[in-house]
Amino acid sequence: ERPIPWAAVPLFQSLRPQERESLRPLVRLRSYEAGETIFREGDPAAAFHFIIGGRVKIIKASAAGRDVILEIFGPGDPVGAIAAYEERGFPAAAVALESTTLLSIPRHEFFALLSANPMLARGLLHGLTRRMIELTRKLAERNSRVEYRVDRLFLALAERVGRRGGPDGVPPGQRLPGT
Repeated sequence: ERPIPWAAVPLFQSLRPQERESLRPLVRLRSYEAGETIFREGDPAAAFHFIIGGRVKIIKASAAGRDVILEIFGPGDPVGAIAAYEERGFPAAAVALESTTLLSIPRHEFFALLSANPMLARGLLHGLTRRMIELTRKLAERNSRVEYRVDRLFLALAERVGRRGGPDGVPPGQRLPGT
């Protein structure tokens, strides 16, 4: 039996060991290869999904038929949580950017867990609020100059997946003089 990496999802870190163990029969771990579709726009959101490892892009087809990347999520992030919360279809598609593993819990069982654990509900509310703030910021940026939007994108990507340091990986200030 494959161990469940609870620590990889901040939302579950507040659970006591016996609460985690009670979820074990409900949890499904699934791996996806780079480029594999996790869900399509319109698919029913019957479960909450959390990224254990890897990265996922959320895409939506534009009027011109091209895919627009709405968001990139990484380890610990929920994917499609708002659609699952509202029990509606996913508003966009999710595709693995690299080898990715998701932890999924059916929505009805997840709601029972939230009812029994107020700290977990608080953590979910915090995460959804953070997403809403981020989406509001992105909408505001759509009306700004393209240079500003590109700068914000690079800063967000650097914060999520970047490493501190120069091109050689050595942080500035830790280089020896003359190197």
